[in-house]
Amino acid sequence: MLRKVLAGLFVIFSFQQVNAQKWEVGGGIGTGHYLGDIGRNINFLFTRPGGQLFLRYNINGNFVFRVNAGYFMIYATDKVGGDPYQAVRGATFAKNLIEGAAMFEFNFFSYRNPKRPMPFSPYLFGGFAMFRMPGAVPKLGGGVAGSYQPCIPFGLGIKVPMGRNWNFGTEFGARKTFTDYLDNLGDEYGNPGFQRAVPDTKDWYHHLSLTLSYTFTEVDCKVPFIY
Repeated sequence: MLRKVLAGLFVIFSFQQVNAQKWEVGGGIGTGHYLGDIGRNINFLFTRPGGQLFLRYNINGNFVFRVNAGYFMIYATDKVGGDPYQAVRGATFAKNLIEGAAMFEFNFFSYRNPKRPMPFSPYLFGGFAMFRMPGAVPKLGGGVAGSYQPCIPFGLGIKVPMGRNWNFGTEFGARKTFTDYLDNLGDEYGNPGFQRAVPDTKDWYHHLSLTLSYTFTEVDCKVPFIY
């Protein structure tokens, strides 16, 4: 009986050790960018700081569940670029976005597999997010565009293991929003006959980050690698 109890405790402890390597915490710093009615292409003159914190649960060597908290600054102005229409419109905006997201990652290589060690792994990610933009933007036709908005995050990156626990990476992420009010120009016409925005397109924001994370690794060498 005692032998069975000890064997059971050993199995539980072993799984706890294996599971310990599944959790990863980290963050990233970089830049935030905007695409919308003021800038249809990424303009590096509009680059602003951004950052994120994340918690990863490594389901196996290829699939990862991740929760993310991001803070991104976005900015754009009609005062650069030399477009005569934008010079007349004269719009400028700056906003700080707070984001929470749940995502899945797919590692192209079995990441941190001791049986098949790889020096790096590219990965893709996607999921669902909500973000908050400061203040409710009034609509010319009445009502407001809410501060809280959904978006679809997706992107790609590359991660590199550094020693037993640390991981370094770089990541580019896009956010497809469902609002045209990031730049406060969601209304098609501001004055009679003057078109302010393109109503059938929605605004986007992007980030480019350098990431650093720590994997909690306490694996007993007698326990088989479960990835």
